[in-house]
Amino acid sequence: MNLGDILPLTPTKWVDNGYTISHFLGKTFFLRGGIPNIEGNFTIERITSKVIFASNYSISTDCKVFPICGGCSYRNISYEDEIHLKIEELARCLNVDQHSIDVIFSKSEHYRNNVQWKKEGSKIGFYKSFSNEIVDLKNVGCLNLDSQLIFPPLVKTQKYKEEFKFRLSNSKGIDYSKEETLIEIKDFLFKIPKNGFMQTNQYLLQPWLEKIKTLLPKETNNHIIEFYCGVGMIGIYASERIAFLEGFELVENSVRYARINAENNNLKNFKYKAIDLNKNFPDIQNKDETIWVLNPARAGLSGKVLNAILNYKPKEIVYSSCDSMTLGRDLKFLNNSNSDYFLDQIVLFDFFPRTPHYEVLVHLKKK
Repeated sequence: MNLGDILPLTPTKWVDNGYTISHFLGKTFFLRGGIPNIEGNFTIERITSKVIFASNYSISTDCKVFPICGGCSYRNISYEDEIHLKIEELARCLNVDQHSIDVIFSKSEHYRNNVQWKKEGSKIGFYKSFSNEIVDLKNVGCLNLDSQLIFPPLVKTQKYKEEFKFRLSNSKGIDYSKEETLIEIKDFLFKIPKNGFMQTNQYLLQPWLEKIKTLLPKETNNHIIEFYCGVGMIGIYASERIAFLEGFELVENSVRYARINAENNNLKNFKYKAIDLNKNFPDIQNKDETIWVLNPARAGLSGKVLNAILNYKPKEIVYSSCDSMTLGRDLKFLNNSNSDYFLDQIVLFDFFPRTPHYEVLVHLKKK
């Protein structure tokens, strides 16, 4: 078997990350554009020692470049079926019943407020799956409709660049590799530095922040410790329930902007510090009276933070994860360590429709 070979394959079941699985001539195949028990013609795109990746280019989908473009995974099934698959996957990762998972979603199309395009000659678009070849597309299904009008003219102003980073900043299109992003959410104004991270789904950002706020006790005297705080958006949005906040973040520039955002929103009792949580852990006063808010990157919590949970025993924990596998790992560690916590709520936020990715919010309370 070689790259580019086309094989008749029948997927047997869904596996993680939007793939189906099939076995043929003693080989294991991970398939994009497949549906269990329906045969299709799959083109081999990548061969490894353990598995072969292939895609079905003859299927009928709602996007003219799926599965050529590597961005989406579920364009060949309904959005309802996609949500069900994500619930199944999350339940497996956390070892919980599917019915214990709440789901919050919005539009399945035109939800992204930013884009990273590549350029090669006259082509502008995204990388082809398993390739550095560019798929020429600007009107992509997941991109905000306003963005589809605003972003393409910006390309002409930067004709010598090979990569473009565009984002909506208060409805204005900007190159966020060069400019700050401004975003208003409810009564709050946030600044995000050049190249700074921001959730891409414009319709779910506020519901996600609102849900985090409602998980905090209704009292206004809460002492919050926010780990992996970024520019401070979570704590600042929930500030009506917070008397004092300490935020910790690796990136110095993000900490600087968190301080700016707290000052701009008149929050004098919000303090931020740069720290590498993989190597160090901060000194925290009144440890068992604090509530911890955790929002790590895909790698999940550091060993320092996990051990601190066991040792310091915060009153409650709100943990937002962008990787269900590492979330499951962290919760398993706490469970196996006989921690004092139980899972009070699990909420799947489908921030990235038609892709295999999603955000998970869990609330841990003491037993």
